[in-house]
Amino acid sequence: MVYSATISRLPSYDATTANMVSWNIANTGSPDVALTDFPGFNGLSTRDGWLVHDAHGHEMIGRAPGVIAASVPAYLLAGRGAFTVVPGALTAALLTAAAMAWLFWLLAQLVPTRVALQAVLVLGFTTPVWTVAADAMWPHSLTLLGMVGMAVCARSDRWWMVGFWGGFAATGRLHVAIVCLVLAVGCSWQRRRWAPMLQAGAIGLLWIGAISLWTHWMYGRWDPTSGYVASKFVDYAAGHRFDLVNLLGFLVSPHRGLLVWTPVLVLLLPALARGWRELPDWTRWLALGGGVYLLVQGLLNRFSGGFFFYGYRLPLETLVCVTPALVLSREHCGRVARALFAPLVILQGALVIPGALTDLYTPPVDSWTTNALWYWFTRKPVAIAGLVLASGLATALAVRLAGARTVTEPAEAEPQRVESGP
Repeated sequence: MVYSATISRLPSYDATTANMVSWNIANTGSPDVALTDFPGFNGLSTRDGWLVHDAHGHEMIGRAPGVIAASVPAYLLAGRGAFTVVPGALTAALLTAAAMAWLFWLLAQLVPTRVALQAVLVLGFTTPVWTVAADAMWPHSLTLLGMVGMAVCARSDRWWMVGFWGGFAATGRLHVAIVCLVLAVGCSWQRRRWAPMLQAGAIGLLWIGAISLWTHWMYGRWDPTSGYVASKFVDYAAGHRFDLVNLLGFLVSPHRGLLVWTPVLVLLLPALARGWRELPDWTRWLALGGGVYLLVQGLLNRFSGGFFFYGYRLPLETLVCVTPALVLSREHCGRVARALFAPLVILQGALVIPGALTDLYTPPVDSWTTNALWYWFTRKPVAIAGLVLASGLATALAVRLAGARTVTEPAEAEPQRVESGP
């Protein structure tokens, strides 16, 4: 309900153009949007970012298959009519809410229910999971659900389904399949079993075939990367090699840094390191898969991840991948981490919630010298200060009601069962 109430009516062109194709398929059965019907898009300087050419040289909207297909049912339900992004955005809200609810269910099998709820509330409402994945139809609306699906199925040793959810995630962002690969191969190696790798890999290959069928239908090519101009990413990787500044940008840049917007990670990562060896193998390989994915993302693309969204978006998959390991490592948090956890959650709420309630998007800016919240504060100081204050107070109230400190407190010892005599 919260995600649906806060969707964007004016999202990025990435999300808008994907919705245009979904709407067109629902209304005509064809993926070929008549761009002449949308003259406002033809003069945009960013049109090269969302246009590709099919096998015949015809201009088509280029988006990942899942990002388009996921919203088609919503547009069918909406019926024929003028184009609007609302059905697509509601689909994104539903997918993201499903991911968070399923993650709660998973964590509740591993830790006390209260801790699982607290962890998911922090993830779902004080990070860009809310401002990006639940805001409009981005690839992350799909990939986050896929990450959770892989985690749930890996825990129960259902590797066919791990491959299914890995392939599902790949329909939103093809190279996120790396997470599934690392998870399956890592668990196969550690358990000395071929099944995880072979079963997940077999289903994953079927998904790649399905993606190729889609791109052939839409673009006339069997290449599963046809929804994007892949040469841009190849050229970027070739020109930058190992760009340390770009990789650091994912973590610490003021505008898009994971650790800047989600500082509780700074407290939890040392605990993760201390408790690493005690974790279930699937949580470790899932976390490592998220790290490898972010590294590959940094080699293929700039850390800024474009514009017209609030916070970061490219590290979201990594954030979800490390969540089970972080929650299970909470007992290794030191005194300082336990004391600072709740204040930092309140800070995250104060930073993130204003962008979830309003579209605090920025134009293309230097991500090393600008922060979205500061950008708008310098322009509307009274309104933004009020939003930040209200968001911080609301988060503080939620922290108090949920008792969020228990996330980092050591678990209480199980009471000893006393058997009564005959």
